[in-house]
Amino acid sequence: MPGNVLFMGTNNCVLVTAAALTMVHILLEGISVRAVFVDERNKYHGDRASAEAGMKDSADALMSCFNSKFKPNPAPFIDFVNANPSQSFFLHRVWWSKQTSTFALSGFTSLDMSRLQMLESQCLSFPGGVIAAAVWQPLIETKPVARDFHGVPQLSPNNVQLLANTTNRLKELFKRMEAAKNPSWSSGSVAFGPSGSSLKSPQQATAACNLRLLLVAELVADEQMAIIMPINAIRNAAFLAVDSPLAAMVDVDLSISAGLAARVLSNQTRAEELVWRSHWEHVAWVLPTFDIHKNVSRLEKNAAVDEALAVPPNGKTTQLRSLWRERHRIHPFAADRYAVGHNATDYDRWFATYEEYPSGFQEGYEPWFMGPRRAMPPYDVRIRGRYHDKITNVRHAMKLLHFRVAPDIWLVHRPHGFSTSHLGYKNTHSDGSWALDKVIDVNGTKSTAADLYLKADQRFFRDVITRTNNNSYNGVADETWYHCRSELAWWRGTFPMGPALKTTL
Repeated sequence: MPGNVLFMGTNNCVLVTAAALTMVHILLEGISVRAVFVDERNKYHGDRASAEAGMKDSADALMSCFNSKFKPNPAPFIDFVNANPSQSFFLHRVWWSKQTSTFALSGFTSLDMSRLQMLESQCLSFPGGVIAAAVWQPLIETKPVARDFHGVPQLSPNNVQLLANTTNRLKELFKRMEAAKNPSWSSGSVAFGPSGSSLKSPQQATAACNLRLLLVAELVADEQMAIIMPINAIRNAAFLAVDSPLAAMVDVDLSISAGLAARVLSNQTRAEELVWRSHWEHVAWVLPTFDIHKNVSRLEKNAAVDEALAVPPNGKTTQLRSLWRERHRIHPFAADRYAVGHNATDYDRWFATYEEYPSGFQEGYEPWFMGPRRAMPPYDVRIRGRYHDKITNVRHAMKLLHFRVAPDIWLVHRPHGFSTSHLGYKNTHSDGSWALDKVIDVNGTKSTAADLYLKADQRFFRDVITRTNNNSYNGVADETWYHCRSELAWWRGTFPMGPALKTTL
């Protein structure tokens, strides 16, 4: 078993040529990976007061740009069906960790209030790294709301109370994550300082992530919109809070293997390599993901998750593989219900090597991945709910980036019940109160909201397939996304990238 995990695989001729050309470009322009990394990620180093002021400025800037595009008209279900994405989002509160992270990678995620415990688990699985999490809170209002002098929506009394309760719960979660400390802190690891110098890593002092928590409220006109989460719009909101060179969308029900923070991102050489290759070779890395086996008892499921997460990178071929093949505690994600979604990762190959390898496109492929933040596309905001939300983004990203499989990082899915917009939810709630059972008349044709929802989702998905195939798809984001990208200091302006080589799947 190798003592050091190798990440560099054998590149094909095109990538080698591209790497050589871009290295010449770097030398001619005087750009170094270290300079880029320091400029992008470590702008808050210095005395603590300056760091905290910078973080507050970032939170304020995000809230300002986001809310400048808020529309006070509650979004009706029929607008979703007709492909008119909601613009009735407002950022009610932002909690921005005062902890400083030097990691090159940040995660971002979306959730509703039913998934708070999973966010806490995810945060604890990425100590010292940034997790930007946007929490969706729907507010049913029957008519457009007024705004006060400061632009704050004037909500119904019930919604004022609901938002206050939500705010208090998120505040308590944030306080717990900020206070989480690691009693076994070791000062041995290093990370980048403001000039590329080594310093003792603050990551080792904390037992939790550096949380950036966004409370995003949406005014909706009906109960149907209140249960179909605008998951892609909320992902984009969280994505805006990421300022590291690398980013990864990690769904909230996933936790991150311990080796990512402890071994990969804490390694200066490795971090430089990841940043350089992501930007100059346009590489994104698939993050292999595991599910808990259905035969594991309900009381043992979380223990099985934690066991798989704790395996060190150099133990994947023995310990982790044994959890799959011999002990039947885990298996590749969705292998029992949607194998095509992750077959292209090739888990047998992954367990047999400590080198990365290319991941080709297969129809239906939808892995989680990390890549160059500024080159990663936004999520299609027409799509609500949890059917074609991620697969459309992966399809788009694979047109732009070269996907390779990370050899020593993985994610594990924590089991949970169905979301309220999932059709499986109805099977466990048979009291006839499910909002998507409502019959709606559209141009003289009566259909259930569930039927309209699924048909709209399929229509949006087919549109993405058609347009990615003919190279005319550039993503469908809302005004807020584009406005904030042009306003926020860590998003606006140009950034050195290698030549764009990829235009086909």
